[in-house]
Amino acid sequence: PDLDPGSPDDLKCITGIGPVIERKLCEGGIVKYRDLAVLDDAAIERLEGPLLSLRARIRREDWVEQAR
Repeated sequence: PDLDPGSPDDLKCITGIGPVIERKLCEGGIVKYRDLAVLDDAAIERLEGPLLSLRARIRREDWVEQAR
């Protein structure tokens, strides 16, 4: 559960997410584990488009399942 629903989660706890990617995800509106946990294929495509450095990492490193 969110102890402070207004503050972002530490997305770097997800394997494969470091400070740079965390910043890019936040810029893309992903600031909570639940934001990652509910991503569907269309949302992943939208995120990976502008964040070219991700190049399928969301699926390959299973960020959605890790966030759940």
